[in-house]
Amino acid sequence: FFFHAPQGIRAAQESRGLGDVYKRQQQGDYHLGWSLNYFDSWRNARQPRYLRLAESHSINAINSFASLESDTSPRISEFYVVRERRTRGCRLLAELQFEAMNHGHQLSGMTPQGCIY
Repeated sequence: FFFHAPQGIRAAQESRGLGDVYKRQQQGDYHLGWSLNYFDSWRNARQPRYLRLAESHSINAINSFASLESDTSPRISEFYVVRERRTRGCRLLAELQFEAMNHGHQLSGMTPQGCIY
C-alpha cells in the first residue's frame, strides 16, 4: 500500500537544508570579517581609511544577507539564521558610523534597507 500525495503538496518548494544556506552565506561572512578587521585596525591606528573600508564591507555584507533573506523566505528556519546575520551587520555599521561621528570623520551615511537604528 502506497500513499500518493496530492499534486499541490508535491509541487511545494523543498527546503535545501541549513547546510545550503551556510554555504551561500560565505560571501556575506567574507565582507563581515573584513569589516571587523578594518574596524579593529581603526581602533589601533585611527586612520580614516580603515573606517571607510569597514563601512564598505559592512554594507556589502548587509546587502548579501538581505538577498539571501528574500531567497530563503519560504524556509522559516533558514530565514531566521540569515536575518540574524544581517542584523549583526546592521549593528556593526551603526557602531562604525557612531565611532566616525565621535572622532569628526564623515562616512557615506548610507543605511541599507532593513537597517533601522
